[in-house]
Amino acid sequence: MEDPQGGLAVTSASPGRARLSTVALTAVIVALTAFIVLSAMLSGTFSAVHLWSAAGLIMIIVVTAVVGLVVFRHQPGNPIGWLLAGEAIFMLANIAAGSYAQTSMTRASTPCRSPGRPRSSSASCSTCP
Repeated sequence: MEDPQGGLAVTSASPGRARLSTVALTAVIVALTAFIVLSAMLSGTFSAVHLWSAAGLIMIIVVTAVVGLVVFRHQPGNPIGWLLAGEAIFMLANIAAGSYAQTSMTRASTPCRSPGRPRSSSASCSTCP
């Protein structure tokens, strides 16, 4: 494919490489989503009310990820597919980092649940089960 005047042409990668990259991007998106749900369940903030309030953001992330993966799968050299899939991953990573921070702070604020601390080491833990 010839370069257009004044720029580079969009080239396609091999089908095997595009398939592997699509699977890897999908795996990262699914893993981050699973981590967000798991940490919300562990911190006790997973409920229908919270899910309903986040529905708009969830839809934006899902649509961005799906469109990015479809464009990337059909035209691996197209930077728009990479940008859309990358944006979905960065949005999920941002939410996952906040969720991890909230979960770790919630667990650390309860003395009985602090990692590595025995339950009987503190006087404030006498009422903990």
